[in-house]
Amino acid sequence: MGKVLVLNASFEPLNITSWRRAVVLLLKGKAESIEHNDKFIYPEFPLPTVIRLRHYVAVPYKEIPLTRRNLLHRDGHSCQ
Repeated sequence: MGKVLVLNASFEPLNITSWRRAVVLLLKGKAESIEHNDKFIYPEFPLPTVIRLRHYVAVPYKEIPLTRRNLLHRDGHSCQ
């Protein structure tokens, strides 16, 4: 059927999930549907394309060390 974009409570994109997982999150009340297409699972339940989680999920930030190699990779190996 399709993939569904999952947004955090602050509308930040988290990941893309299957439509089945999205429907489970909606039925459990853990997410709300933001956007849907014209397809329906049941007559009154449209298939979501974008959902938003009701509670904020803290995403761990992985800091990349500042080295010459990482700077060159970031800049596409071009002189700045």
